[in-house]
Amino acid sequence: MWLYYFDLPIDWRQYPIVVIRYRARNLDTSSRNYFLWMDDGTDPNRGGFHAFQQRDLVADERIREARKELRAEKPVGAIEGIALGMLCGEQSPAVVEVGEYFYMQIFENTPRT
Repeated sequence: MWLYYFDLPIDWRQYPIVVIRYRARNLDTSSRNYFLWMDDGTDPNRGGFHAFQQRDLVADERIREARKELRAEKPVGAIEGIALGMLCGEQSPAVVEVGEYFYMQIFENTPRT
């Protein structure tokens, strides 16, 4: 497990989509355990939510992208921190290379000029 807390929390209302670009191998992709957990101000002992479960990923050693609409998770507050966790599949070790991790805005009903 790897845990990281941001210097500035992420306002999920302004940036409601989380994107992770990764490459994985030997990951148990049938597991419902979290791959990416987010602390929405409720801290690791009492809450947060699983943005991605391991079963959301593909472990074929190719570069992949996973996206998640955070509004569906109904976070309590801003995203203050994240944790990555993984279980290996039939072979070990499980390896996940994270190339990019970012948040995106949604522009709805933007007038055209």
